[in-house]
Amino acid sequence: MPIPGLTTILESMRSNFRPFRLQNTKVIINANDFVFAVTDKPDDIFDLEPIGLYLSFKKILTAFNKCGITPYFVFNCGNEKRGQTLDLMIENQYLSMDKNAGDSPSTSDFCSSFFLSKHVLLSVLRDLNICFTVMSPVVRATAALSAQLKCPVLGSCSDYFILVPSNALSDTADTDSFHCFVPLNYVDFKPDTVDSSNVNDRWFLSAKLFDWQRSTLSSVAPRHRILLALLMGSNTMPQVRLPPELHKRLYTYRDESRSRKELRFYVIRDWLSQFAPNSKEPVERIIDAQLEAHRDQFIQQLADCIPGFTYNLEHHSHLLATALNLLELCPNAMFGELCLSDAKVQSVSFQKSDIHALLSGTVIPHLELPNFTVGWPSRFLKAFQEGNILTTSFQPLYGHWVMFSGLHEGYSGRSLSYMLRLPIRVMHYRLIVGFERQLGGCDKLIGLNPHVIEYLPCGNKLISLTIPINAINLDPSREQTDHVFYSLLGITFPTDPTVPGWVISLAVTIAYCRAQWSLEGNLVPPNECSLTLALVACATVSVQADEDSLDHYAELCNALEAKFVLESSLLPFRDGLSSNLITIYFAYTGLWSLLNLIESMMPPTHESKLLHFLPLWRLSPSLCLQHWLAVELQTHSPETRYQVAIRELIPRLYRNTNRGGVSNTPELQALESTFSQVLQTVVSLNMSPINPEHTVQEVKPHFFTSKQDRVSHSPSPLVSQQLPIKRGAPSARFESSDRIYSSKQSQNHHAPLSETTITTGSRHHRAPPQTDTSTGFIANQTRRRRPCNSSAQPQNPPRSDTSH
Repeated sequence: MPIPGLTTILESMRSNFRPFRLQNTKVIINANDFVFAVTDKPDDIFDLEPIGLYLSFKKILTAFNKCGITPYFVFNCGNEKRGQTLDLMIENQYLSMDKNAGDSPSTSDFCSSFFLSKHVLLSVLRDLNICFTVMSPVVRATAALSAQLKCPVLGSCSDYFILVPSNALSDTADTDSFHCFVPLNYVDFKPDTVDSSNVNDRWFLSAKLFDWQRSTLSSVAPRHRILLALLMGSNTMPQVRLPPELHKRLYTYRDESRSRKELRFYVIRDWLSQFAPNSKEPVERIIDAQLEAHRDQFIQQLADCIPGFTYNLEHHSHLLATALNLLELCPNAMFGELCLSDAKVQSVSFQKSDIHALLSGTVIPHLELPNFTVGWPSRFLKAFQEGNILTTSFQPLYGHWVMFSGLHEGYSGRSLSYMLRLPIRVMHYRLIVGFERQLGGCDKLIGLNPHVIEYLPCGNKLISLTIPINAINLDPSREQTDHVFYSLLGITFPTDPTVPGWVISLAVTIAYCRAQWSLEGNLVPPNECSLTLALVACATVSVQADEDSLDHYAELCNALEAKFVLESSLLPFRDGLSSNLITIYFAYTGLWSLLNLIESMMPPTHESKLLHFLPLWRLSPSLCLQHWLAVELQTHSPETRYQVAIRELIPRLYRNTNRGGVSNTPELQALESTFSQVLQTVVSLNMSPINPEHTVQEVKPHFFTSKQDRVSHSPSPLVSQQLPIKRGAPSARFESSDRIYSSKQSQNHHAPLSETTITTGSRHHRAPPQTDTSTGFIANQTRRRRPCNSSAQPQNPPRSDTSH
């Protein structure tokens, strides 16, 4: 539950941190924060490419090993949603879309997707046999294990500054029971040594440790720090009404060197510092400051949010140690086996006395979010914890909803990739629901009401999808993994037994995307499609390449980009190409996850014998390179592109490692054969589009409503409206110079969308939707990290009518 601005405020004071050396120690790493930290400040744009990310992650992990650091990575499954998380995320989504609406496209926009970067990190951890897991709640669990093992926790979330162990809430805290927090932005991942000339000198990573005793928070009692966070505002609770004396201080406090956020922080901190560690007075004053009509609701929100800032040292460390298979490190933690009854959700009304109890360290079971993994077979649990199944597949089923970000996940205004991948997500939902029913765990499916809800961006709008779910029950006595997978996609088994598994997996991905794109119109054949040819050519060569190929790909990419920049007075970048490449990447990981999901529900003897999904960086080492190769192909007529790919692209991609003048002709011939095999398999699959039933609504945050209708602490009313989408109308249409469609096709033919409004049930804990009068939307923008200064957009080169 990050507190906006808190990290900046604390980092502005040097006394809050002290120098620290990371060496010869275990470290607990918040993996999601780690991905953001590594991708936030790359040395070069190619460090954000799949192969560049792989090498960057590997380099850091090698540095850990050199310094004697044993890392344990913990990925967030994203299911801990408290308070008004949804409302505030919707607000932030709109603010971010508005902020980035006017930026221009460039190839750097699509290189730093968090989802794909996380996928690459998982590949590195598997290759290096480094311990990791997927779980929730990540921040509290990593802090607890850090405190239990007396080792640092590396992260970026501001919650680490506020988190308090429950045993430190009753009186003045013993700082030894707190976690050791090292912010990732203070870690130098380049190993250092005191004396580089001494080969026996120990290496270390320079860092800074948050100093609990000297920090500006030390004057505030642990239980009151939680109140400080809530009064500052977070993504679970907006800024609430302050007691009158605080309002007066805010208006009389004058310090032009500080921002409004800083002023609020210091006024609240100074106010809380005057109370005794076990005083209940601050809570009483805060509750009394709320409007009488909303106090009960405010108490419920407090009860929901406070547990998110505390951790039970034994319980949460035990959960994470179990997932990491480190129980020998927590010998004193003794817990019985959980049963399905422990995962049931109960609705309870809370009183002011419950708030005091929570701030005194009392655990109220009803407020602990249920462990949705209870009752899972070991094979299924292992697949989940090892990151083999996309976590977004579980969020709307076990956590009310899932939100897909348009800023980091490869969304382009010209191609709504989330809609293209909707069938894959629905297959996940149906399989999980069927599996839980067989296990008797349906009480955990709190998001199935009886539909699931997704939130995703569409241009400068945010929409919700309400999706009815019909369970799929697998029968291992009759079905194999491959049979289930192919049946769900509506394709037949390949007839050629010599086709490698990775070829089939890539071909299925391309065929699936082309089938879904065909809803927009007729497609050109794969052997004339510039993006398909560029993608397959890269994959064919890079599968057999090594890590040293990065420099070769970078040189080739730079040469192609320079060529088109020099030859054209207009920007040669193709926005449609990059967005559709990202769409294929996402579809690939989605189908990989689907296969793993099916396998985890089957006995070990039923694993796939036909499909093999390679790590993404092996098939697609460089998005920029594939983009410019496709642009190169677009300068040729469609009927010649296949031969150009074989005679020109593949030889240029191939890096000859032979020495002594040894001919590489046989290797090139083998690559050409594989290239043709992939395209033939794509055609032979003959896949048809899939369009699951769903209802589309536009969603607006509360700042679209009148200010006088809002109260600072009240739930934000989501404004939503069923969009009048008719049968035969596209959900997101783009017009670009990089179209995939045949020039003969001018009309769209869509499978029908459901037009039945599905209302949200009470278990979603949000205000009822209000009707808005807008009638439509057009996808037209995406996030731009490094805008490209150009006064014009690219023009369509001769006969270049394909983009994927």
